[in-house]
Amino acid sequence: MEGFLAAQFAEEASLSAIRTLESIQVDHDRAANERDWQAMDDANTLFHNLINSYGGNIEAAQLLRRYYWLSLGLMNQSGRSADFAERVTSEHHIMIDAFHKRDASIARQVAEEHVKATLHDVLSAFEKLQKERQRK
Repeated sequence: MEGFLAAQFAEEASLSAIRTLESIQVDHDRAANERDWQAMDDANTLFHNLINSYGGNIEAAQLLRRYYWLSLGLMNQSGRSADFAERVTSEHHIMIDAFHKRDASIARQVAEEHVKATLHDVLSAFEKLQKERQRK
């Protein structure tokens, strides 16, 4: 779903919307560099909400928002690494570049890889929490 919505954003977003996304990314970059996870989460939520809600598909945006909150809860409980911050930041910049180029194919591909990598991180966080609970 995120791949579809990113492709749609690449095709339809106004220059103003892309610039807003870049402004959000500046805050995300700063938070990632400082490892300020709360600020990074806040910027990440704004970043993806703008993309996912741009085409007017409110149901899809709401569904994805629920996924984000679940993911954030698990990630916040288990912690994150510098690699996580660097990966997410890099993928956001590649998406922004694809949006400027109106390259829906690259936007879709990167968004799908972004979700898969985050899913891997979330599942790893869940496994870590399960192991910690078993030890108690």
